[in-house]
Amino acid sequence: MISKITQTEYLHAIYLNDRLKCENIFSSGQLHSLMTTSIYLHGPRSDYYTLPLDELKNKPGEIFKGLVNPRSGALIEADIIRRGQHLVKFGRNVTEQYQKHILKVADAELAFESHRRELDPKRQLPSRLTCLFICEDDDRGANNIRSMLNETKGILICRVRVEVIPMGYHQADFRWFNAYYKQPLQKYIENYWAGKPYDDSRVWECLLEGTITFCQEDIDNVRLYGNFG
Repeated sequence: MISKITQTEYLHAIYLNDRLKCENIFSSGQLHSLMTTSIYLHGPRSDYYTLPLDELKNKPGEIFKGLVNPRSGALIEADIIRRGQHLVKFGRNVTEQYQKHILKVADAELAFESHRRELDPKRQLPSRLTCLFICEDDDRGANNIRSMLNETKGILICRVRVEVIPMGYHQADFRWFNAYYKQPLQKYIENYWAGKPYDDSRVWECLLEGTITFCQEDIDNVRLYGNFG
């Protein structure tokens, strides 16, 4: 099921130690999804959407550069681990437990990407590897975006606007991804991309292949608390 965008204001979270994102937000007040950026810098949309899955697994560091999102970032970290190199995060070597976690996340992302391609050959569904993740701008959306994050420190939840018709948009219940992480059943992937709710509650994440614009208050907060050096 291809979702349609229903509002213009959403919530987005950034890590304040992400220097590139902080610099982009402060300089332009915007963030672009990776595919949207590639239209201007790297050529056709198929650059990321049709790359072989084995290249996504084995060469992510060459493919995803600059403003990677957390999901493509997981592929890069997993590749470092598979190569037997030391993975350093925030200046420290990661634990063995984290290495096992990130390998599972990367395998799950590749499985979700594979099904997206089979389901949507016209490439209307945004990829989890290139999109911006946003939530609806209400109390439920704020709770959703907090529960999506692994950490609470060093994170800024921002109010953003989608002012241009996006290249792709999909609304999904992220608990299907969590369920697949725990038990890799194909039906969980199918339910995610079908936009089915996990239960009677609404716990949506919205995948946006497009551009978001930040309000001045959050731009000022990025300037005050973000990493610029």
